[in-house]
Amino acid sequence: MAVSGVVAAYRLHAAQCTEIAQRSRDLETKLALLTMAQAWLTLADRALKNSETIREYEMPTVLMSFIEKLLYQRIMSADWCRRYRAREFW
Repeated sequence: MAVSGVVAAYRLHAAQCTEIAQRSRDLETKLALLTMAQAWLTLADRALKNSETIREYEMPTVLMSFIEKLLYQRIMSADWCRRYRAREFW
């Protein structure tokens, strides 16, 4: 579902909670439903905000630790040090 559809669904849930709260005679029920409506509206706002945020790619930690280990081994190897001094990289 597209973000606009998710936001619309969240707002619809909030409206439904508000409508049921208006019909309810029990104050605790009204409060609970209005609290839920506010939560739905907060979710809608966050979904909209998150869709507008540009996210940077984050490398998975398992892959990152594997790469770090390989680089460490490469750096620590005597062969690499010899080639570094001779400027013969990779």
